[in-house]
Amino acid sequence: MIIDVLGIPVDIARVIYRLLFLFVFGIFLVKVMQFIAPKLGYIDAPNSHLKKHKNVTPYLGGAGVVGTVIAGLFLYQVEIPSIKVFVLLACMLALFVTGLLDDKYMLSIKTRIFVHIFVAATAVAFGHLIRPTGITFVDYFVSFVGIIAMINAFNILDIMDGLAAGIAVIVLSTLGILIYFNGGNIFYLYLIGTTVIGLLSFLVFNFNPASIFMGDAGSTALGFLIAVVFIHVFRNSPSLSGEIASVAAISLPLFELTFVSIVRVLKGLNPMMGSKDHFPIRIKMMGCSVRRTVLIVYLICCFVGLISVLSLVVNSSFSLFSALFLLLFYFLFGFQLSKVNVD
Repeated sequence: MIIDVLGIPVDIARVIYRLLFLFVFGIFLVKVMQFIAPKLGYIDAPNSHLKKHKNVTPYLGGAGVVGTVIAGLFLYQVEIPSIKVFVLLACMLALFVTGLLDDKYMLSIKTRIFVHIFVAATAVAFGHLIRPTGITFVDYFVSFVGIIAMINAFNILDIMDGLAAGIAVIVLSTLGILIYFNGGNIFYLYLIGTTVIGLLSFLVFNFNPASIFMGDAGSTALGFLIAVVFIHVFRNSPSLSGEIASVAAISLPLFELTFVSIVRVLKGLNPMMGSKDHFPIRIKMMGCSVRRTVLIVYLICCFVGLISVLSLVVNSSFSLFSALFLLLFYFLFGFQLSKVNVD
């Protein structure tokens, strides 16, 4: 085994150095985006209803993350293994560009939904789908709706400094661990790794008090990426335990989407319109600061991630128990939070 000057095996050292370089590059790129965003009109001004931040804050943090991912794939000289993966990257780019337009020009809901439908349909058509039932039509429909759901789940989670990016880091790391144990295309591990590094670079500036926001360009592309990685993990799971573990890994964003939708419908509100019904906002309303709220959500997400991994590596009985436990946990958690007055 060849050892470098620090006493670390050369292969491991090479990976560490590249990760550190990519992290520093990501910080530099996000800083550049922070500088040019106001000049291009990408700013988020506070208002009295939903946006409570004190200062006008630039967008384009998502551009820094995406740019870091692209740079990382070039740095590691990652080959695109198939047309299926090429479509994944193309769909991410389509959502990213649409998000850029939305961040500046506030596109209509119909336009955004059309793009989400087109991207999800394209991804499913090129093989990004799960087969939980074995019934072709049902499996295509579940995959199609699931991709759209995850895109919107991360879009609505991007409501608090460091929230969406931190959750994405934990969820992607959990899915990466599942890929490691289950086996899968090495490309997805590279994609997860570079994305996590990009998000950590972004969090340097996005954790409370944030000096730059991700914007729809970043949150929608990130949601799509997580949906497709989940599909890859689910499809390569050799057992029911692996499938349960993969669903558990993404359960917190799905809980947020479900919780917000149910609460808004019960209030007679349009689920697609903004409101303060998000579960992190309800935690904050209980007397927590933004930082404490985000850290609480991180802790919950880490706990769910641990359950996900244990569901895979322990045994099938534990995975079934974990699924029932998480369903009960989310039900009771949502029920208690629904009592918090956010009006």
